[in-house]
Amino acid sequence: MKKLLSIILILVLVLSGCIKTSQEKSFEKFLDELFIYFVGDDPMDINFTLYEPDNFKIKEGEVTKLTSIDNYDDLERYKNKLLKYDKLTKKESILTKDILIDYLDRLLAFKPFPYYGTMLESYIGYQAQLPIILAEYRFDDMGDILNYFEYLRVTKDSFAELIAYEKEKAERNMGLPDRLLDKTIASCEEILNSEENFLTPVFNEKIDSLEFLTEFQRKELKETNEELINNDFLGAYEYLREELEKLKGNAKHTGALANFPNGRQYYEVLFQRVTGSDMTVLEAKAFIEKIVTEKMMDYIKNSIDYTRVYETTIFMKDLKRDTLIPFFIKKMKKDFPIIEFEVNYEIKEIHPSMQQYSAPAMYLVSPIDDNRDEVIYVNPLHLGKIGNYMYQTIAHEGFPGHLYQNVYLKNSDLPEIRKILYYPGYTEGWATYVENYVVKYASTLGGVKVFEFFNSIDYLIMGLCDIGINYQGWDLETLKEFLAGYYVLTDEQIEDIYYDLVEVPTNYLQYYFSYYYLLDIKERFEETMGREYSDYVFHKIYLDTGPAPFSIIEAQYEAYKNEIFQE
Repeated sequence: MKKLLSIILILVLVLSGCIKTSQEKSFEKFLDELFIYFVGDDPMDINFTLYEPDNFKIKEGEVTKLTSIDNYDDLERYKNKLLKYDKLTKKESILTKDILIDYLDRLLAFKPFPYYGTMLESYIGYQAQLPIILAEYRFDDMGDILNYFEYLRVTKDSFAELIAYEKEKAERNMGLPDRLLDKTIASCEEILNSEENFLTPVFNEKIDSLEFLTEFQRKELKETNEELINNDFLGAYEYLREELEKLKGNAKHTGALANFPNGRQYYEVLFQRVTGSDMTVLEAKAFIEKIVTEKMMDYIKNSIDYTRVYETTIFMKDLKRDTLIPFFIKKMKKDFPIIEFEVNYEIKEIHPSMQQYSAPAMYLVSPIDDNRDEVIYVNPLHLGKIGNYMYQTIAHEGFPGHLYQNVYLKNSDLPEIRKILYYPGYTEGWATYVENYVVKYASTLGGVKVFEFFNSIDYLIMGLCDIGINYQGWDLETLKEFLAGYYVLTDEQIEDIYYDLVEVPTNYLQYYFSYYYLLDIKERFEETMGREYSDYVFHKIYLDTGPAPFSIIEAQYEAYKNEIFQE
């Protein structure tokens, strides 16, 4: 009898092991399926995600207009599939499952809020980003060029979809207020009023470099492109401008989310999505208030020293814009994991026709399946002068910021699906962290503290204003009273701040809340690790984890600590 029980027990254990092994193999296939789903079949999405889509069994579909069809049913289905993998044995598989469930949950949380967002912000909206996206569209073969032409042709149809959505919002009294419509109209006019659209010379230069084309083909393609730019593409922007004008006068509100039914709930969902935090908005508000109070008290005590250091410290005495990244690569070797190959990158300037409504700088995330050219765009309107701001901005966008983080990620052993997850708090928190971290490479420790204060205090205060306006329902007068505790501002400046925060809710929080939450994790990790702590280890754990919510990132530090002290 005992022998029979032993045999049964062995069989159970063997079968259990087979099930677990089977689940691991099945899970790997599922991750491939999920990766293919998230990449999709849109040629533009594929072009910016992969160099060789055939290696991933991904086939391009046809170029179509931008659509607003939701995919919540698909997300629910994939989440339910994930939940069935309850016998995974590999730590990395369990971690991947946890991250993916969190990712899907954060997306699904938007399901009850179909009319709260917009894709027509003046400087980060679809119409503002599209020219740069088209400029960087890669031409590997004739099919890519023809797809590019199709995107020019369907631009108007895509804009029509966005206008139809804004009309639906307006019917519900949730449309864009005139103040924001005017800003987006102005961004369209900047493109329309340019003497020559920059996409024409960019296209011509790319075409001239393609060896698979004959001279006759080059000539024909350039003519086709010029015709499409001047008629279809610019015609689409003219259409968008006219339609936005027609929307004016519909909104009977300021556009602040707190004014809408369930707007506070939506704001909290948005905050947790962009930061990757599980805090409530009010918890985040208390977290930021504590930081602001501590920093302001220290500044008031030492204001003379702060001002002296800030006004006399120059980071770039012997540096130029083009020598900054080599400088950072050399300096960061002891503090960050090394990338073992030379990274090819180019720093380009945003065309004058787009500078007024473009960010100071941006890094274009490169395809994940090879190490080719990396591109950073800088805006001369903001970065025309050599100085401390340029020093920190290039660190933010380049090394050890976005460019470095992305190259490190795509060369890691993580599953491909984890390399394309969008956790803004993870990436922007890191980039904001390193732009302050690199101050130590050109200043004293005292300088690090001073510049960290001046670089962040305004944005922390703007984060509190964002919460006040979009979550608590502040009007202009309440905002004015709050800001009077920190600044001397005109009514016009206060109004500008109000509508900037209405236009892109949580924007500052995804940078500066995420940054300070990352710092908080770092301080706690350093305290628990004692002599075993190093910045290098802290950075490596963060980068090795990849895009994830802060709760999971914290768990990775806890696991590392337990592993070290068990030894």
